[in-house]
Amino acid sequence: MQQIRRLARLHVDIPAAVIFFLLVVLIHRPLTHGIFAAVGWADRELNLPLWFSGFTQNVLSNLVAAMIAAPVVVFVLGLRKKSELVGRFDAYDVAANGTETAWGQVDLTYNIVSNRVKGVLKKDQIEIEIEAVLERPYLRGHYVECSNLVRRRLGAFLMMLDGDGAVYSGRTVFVDPDINNYVPQAGSVRWVRKN
Repeated sequence: MQQIRRLARLHVDIPAAVIFFLLVVLIHRPLTHGIFAAVGWADRELNLPLWFSGFTQNVLSNLVAAMIAAPVVVFVLGLRKKSELVGRFDAYDVAANGTETAWGQVDLTYNIVSNRVKGVLKKDQIEIEIEAVLERPYLRGHYVECSNLVRRRLGAFLMMLDGDGAVYSGRTVFVDPDINNYVPQAGSVRWVRKN
């Protein structure tokens, strides 16, 4: 069940939807049309029993669907590594002296056909959208607050996943709405995976 939940942490954007649609249009329809034409020709020319045409068309269309679904299934099963790199994390702000302050919860999702990662960081009434690119073991990206569009809270980050795959840690450059909100500042953060 946990593996299914991990694989379900994905997002589909326009490029991914277009690729899947093209697979169906370019492969499934022409193949089934060709198969139905061949079975119809065999039925007319060879005077086969009545049940043969329908049975053969059903079997062959199922084979075509399996030929399309098999690579997709293999591809999805290959997403296991991506799915293990995302999930739900507790976010911590790390001070210069090493003390950690809890700063909310991060939910990350992966893209099926690219190495893009999207996420949401939530703390109380604050909701921050995250967009990143996963270049193992690095996660680089940017974020902007979406819960209050007029408040200036945004930044960029470069984080690295530890060897156990449980903690992202790294540096961030940000604009804080409360302190020097016109001067970018640097900081350190940690995201610790929740089970």
